[in-house]
Amino acid sequence: MKIGIKEEFKYEMISSKQIVIEILCHCLKQHEQRVRYWIIHNDLISKVMEALKDNSKILELQVTKFIKSVIVNNDDNLNKMIINNDIFCQIIQIFNRHKHKDNAVLSAVLDLFEHVRKQNLKKIITYLVRIISLK
Repeated sequence: MKIGIKEEFKYEMISSKQIVIEILCHCLKQHEQRVRYWIIHNDLISKVMEALKDNSKILELQVTKFIKSVIVNNDDNLNKMIINNDIFCQIIQIFNRHKHKDNAVLSAVLDLFEHVRKQNLKKIITYLVRIISLK
């Protein structure tokens, strides 16, 4: 079965985005302070969230892992960015799409929520409660 040129290009773009997000996660783990400034200065969280427009499970997984990498640093400025950009609205949408499935995307989303709960990130928990109560 032959794949069309447009479909092949789409798969290449998704793979490229996946690799870029993986590199960003790695940089967050290895170079915390420098990368924090770079993320804030370039509004990188919003740009990474744009990868969700491709409707790819792989990118949903990578974006969720990236948001967890951002939250693990427990930086107030990054947390404010997450809250101000309504990032968890998109994460909840990912959860709703996969809640009846048993896959890596759902596990990553649940792991993200579990990390927020364990670390007792009060601002993010308050923000999540506000989002959920609006629905």
